[in-house]
Amino acid sequence: MDDEIMGITNYMELAAQQALKIAQLEEQNKEMREVFRSIKMSLICIGGPLNNNVRQYSKDQLVPFYQIDFQISDEWTRDGN
Repeated sequence: MDDEIMGITNYMELAAQQALKIAQLEEQNKEMREVFRSIKMSLICIGGPLNNNVRQYSKDQLVPFYQIDFQISDEWTRDGN
């Protein structure tokens, strides 16, 4: 009987540790998304209230930035986020 109780206790501790780790990873994911948005705005400078092109990039110059944006966004979509 004591072994059974110890097994249940260990299972509950493991479940609690996993729940804590999931919460930490969710917070980290949220922070990473905010960093990406900040980087994107710094590089491209499009999307403010006026949705203007502050750095005056041509369409050809913007292509690499949007390719990076697409790749990162695609990764998040694939992961179900």
